[in-house]
This record gives sequence, structure tokens and C-alpha cells, in this order.
Amino acid sequence: MDAIPTSILERLPAPTPIRWNYLLIVEWLAPPDQLTGYRLFEWFQKNRADVPVRYVHCSGPSELTSAIATAASRVEIDGTPILHVECHGGRDGVSGDERGNTGLISWRELGEHLRPLNLATEFDLLIVGAACEGLRGIFSVENASCAPFHAIVGFVSKVGEKSLFDGMCEFYRAITTGTDVANAVAEANRQLHEPHSEHIHSTPVARLLLNVVRRTISENLLEPGRTRLAVHRANDACRQDPSCVFEFAYEKALDGARDVTVRVLNKAWTRWFALDSIGANHRRFALDMAWLVDQIVASSAIDASRLIENSQ
Repeated sequence: MDAIPTSILERLPAPTPIRWNYLLIVEWLAPPDQLTGYRLFEWFQKNRADVPVRYVHCSGPSELTSAIATAASRVEIDGTPILHVECHGGRDGVSGDERGNTGLISWRELGEHLRPLNLATEFDLLIVGAACEGLRGIFSVENASCAPFHAIVGFVSKVGEKSLFDGMCEFYRAITTGTDVANAVAEANRQLHEPHSEHIHSTPVARLLLNVVRRTISENLLEPGRTRLAVHRANDACRQDPSCVFEFAYEKALDGARDVTVRVLNKAWTRWFALDSIGANHRRFALDMAWLVDQIVASSAIDASRLIENSQ
């Protein structure tokens, strides 16, 4: 199982709040679709004129990526946006229409354009994917690069236009009155018209990357092949030294792999959160990797005595 046990997650640092200065609505929809992003812009003008909101309509992929690049170049002037992307979404990426006739941006390519904006905002970028399956934006996260956002909000299903609009209005009503992202999403879900088939979800990128850490630990320290190798080495040590305690020899055999895993994951965490270039991120995304590795290994409850019996 890749998920980190709840008992361990509860002891990790709490997610840091997102700081933002304005809402940027970037809409890429083609006729006959309703311009639900523009309707949201109008809703703000009517109901929350005190909230700074900008609207950009795009007719193709280059205009969408240009809008993101412009926001990144103006962070020092305009501050940090919540980036609201209104378009069609699916397995392969985002488009201006359901069939992709107006072009397509893959999730990976979208991530490449989001990273400079997330870096410019010092990891405060919240992405709202107002599209069917908008939460697939998590696939813009790549292990070899820094994270493309702080957190993402999106639908995990197909969604009707009315549900999308009403859900988004409620989400922003909550966010702009000081509600945190998770509770704003909960309030938005109560406004959906098909609650059994439509659902909005929020995911902090740190939680996504913690699951990458969990899989790496599993592959390097918990896979049967790894444990069997440690068992064989411990058995050899005990055969050569009658006073050897198997459990001790087994733990010693695992120590080398454990130390390498901690070093590799520390480097990855530093890269994902730009710890070398953004000093504040050391505090915001602090993680004792050695402690986490040991906790996850311990939670797997490997029984050394059972392993030695199975190896004979």
C-alpha cells in the first residue's frame, strides 16, 4: 500500500496556509460552450467587488500559456494569484473544446508552464481546475522537477455547467471570507447538483510527494526481494559466528540501504520544494526524512523471526 498511515501523517508538520493577492481567471472555451469563467468574473463584480479579479479569454494553447507566463513575470508588481483555469479537461490534458479541435495542452506541458509561476510566488500558487476531471492536474507534478503548485482544487469527475458554476461561486465565497482551502471545498461540494457523481477535491502538492516518498521507501526497503537479501546476509553472518543474533544482523544488513534511501529522498525533497533557493521553504516544508523512513519501515511490522523461518 502506497499511502502513508494516518498515525504518521498526524505527526508531520501541518500544511501551510496559502497567501494570495488576486484571482486570475483564465478561460479557454469555444462555442457552443457557455463562458462560465466570464460568468464567474461577473459574479465577483456583482457580489464581491472588493476582491481583485482579472479575466483573460484564450482562443488557443499559446494564449493560455502566455497568460500564465505574464502572471509569473508580474508577481513582484501584482502579487500572487489564485490561478483559475476554465476549460475542458480529460485524461490527456486540457483543451478549449471536448474534442480537442482547438488544441491540447498535456498535463506535463501545463506543469512546465506553472513551475515558473509557483517559483515566483515562492510556492504559494493555488490552482483551481474548473474543468471535468480537473484534479488530473496532479499529473503535472514530476519527480525530476520542482513542484508546479502549492495545492490544486479540481473535480474528480465529469461535471455539468450549472454544478461547476455554483460550486465555484461557493468555493470563492468561502475563500474570500477567510475559510481555508479544505473547508471551502467542503462547502462547494454541498452546492453540486449531482452529489453522487460530481465531487470537488483539494490536494496539497506536499501530500502527493509524500506518497512518492512512501513508494520509494517501499521499493528500496520493504519489497520482498530487499528483505530476503537482508535475511540471507544475516543468515550468513550467523553461520560464520555462532554468537551472532539474527535480528541484529538483519537490521545491520538493512542499514546500508536505509542510509542511501534517506540521502536520495532528502535530495529529492530539496529539489521539489526549491529549498536551496527559497530559504523560507525550509520552515514551511520541513521534513525529518530519516524519522519518516524509520516510521514507515516500523509501521510495516516486518517480523524478522518469520523471515528467517521462511528463508530456511
